[in-house]
Amino acid sequence: MNVTIQITPSEALKGLLQRARNFPAETLQAVGKALAASGPAIVGEAVKYRFTNQRGPFPVSENKLGATVEKPRLRNSITHTKPQINPGSNEVTMGFGSNVKYFGVHEFGFSGSVGVKAHQRKGRPVRAHSRYVKVPARAPMQTELRHPRTEEIIFKNAARAITSMLAKMEGGTP
Repeated sequence: MNVTIQITPSEALKGLLQRARNFPAETLQAVGKALAASGPAIVGEAVKYRFTNQRGPFPVSENKLGATVEKPRLRNSITHTKPQINPGSNEVTMGFGSNVKYFGVHEFGFSGSVGVKAHQRKGRPVRAHSRYVKVPARAPMQTELRHPRTEEIIFKNAARAITSMLAKMEGGTP
């Protein structure tokens, strides 16, 4: 899942970034550290607000999924990857996802034919057949990544990591 988030830093963070430009490799490491610290909090917020334990279905416009308390499989499977640092392009990236097959269907939507196996319905046999299915994209994770509370988590951790890095580089203690 590739989601680009445009973040407008606060004046205080802009100042920190300006000072940190003198130490590009260390700055990337600090931002990577900040994202690593932000990952569990972002997953927690997504699970709390977008993968609820309330009974669904919710309107597509709410960008959230409901589940029963007895079957929290999707909620419990949401994870984040370790931040990847690319010094050549000065990018730090981190992924979010799940190992549950139907996560992608809810996140990106699906439209197409699905095979239905032969089965019994009300005691009568039903032959194998295909069925057209259209599932709208609810995009709960993408929506959470764009939410202001996610930006706030990243800002706080980035400011903390960059301030600590600058203090060490400028001879002080963090």
